[in-house]
Amino acid sequence: MMENWLPLLILLACPFMMLFMMRGMSHGHGSGHSSDHKSTPAEDDARDVRLAELEREVDVLRAGTERPLDAPDRSA
Repeated sequence: MMENWLPLLILLACPFMMLFMMRGMSHGHGSGHSSDHKSTPAEDDARDVRLAELEREVDVLRAGTERPLDAPDRSA
């Protein structure tokens, strides 16, 4: 008798799990950003400096790449 109910219970559990997960996502749990956090000017400046450093690093790396990444290495 229990064998007949088990597939039905599993089938009914799927929509409830989906609702539970979507409700958690809509409340911002684990979303990585929060609308109530305001950054300070010092944080903005530090972020801008770091962004500029990373952009310079990317430019240097791109300038040093003479061949496409998928091309075979013939330096050896």
